Amino acid sequence: MNSIIPTHNIGIDYDALVKSDRAHTSLYKDERIFDEEMEKIFYSTWVWVAHASEIPEAGSYKTINIGKQPVVVVRDRKKKVHVLLNRCRHRAATVCEHKKGKTNSFVCPYHGWSYALDGSLRGVPSPESYGDCLDKSELPLVSLRVEEYNGM
Repeated sequence: MNSIIPTHNIGIDYDALVKSDRAHTSLYKDERIFDEEMEKIFYSTWVWVAHASEIPEAGSYKTINIGKQPVVVVRDRKKKVHVLLNRCRHRAATVCEHKKGKTNSFVCPYHGWSYALDGSLRGVPSPESYGDCLDKSELPLVSLRVEEYNGM
């Protein structure tokens, strides 16, 4: 599975926390329960992210969160839909600050790394400063699995 998915088992007895007339407050406040819900709801099954009409043409995008992960839903020049983590691979800055729009690329405001609509790394300022250790093909935006069915 993808490295953004938490893999833990917290072993909480939910039956003990839910009574016929009330629920224990820890169900709403316990961070471990929240994390487990994020894992079970958002990280182990398909999640609807957009309707095709929201990203109708090449360069159209919208940003949302899948659980706690910020993503960009974007249509590339070949009309293919991509769901990309909205984090630069260099220092994890947000590469798309707007809720929706149209663009030719995504550029990290921190150090100026630029990414194509499919998430591939297009450019790095002063690439010579990285020597031989910079391989752009190994540093695309993290891409999540995506399928389109009947516009969804």
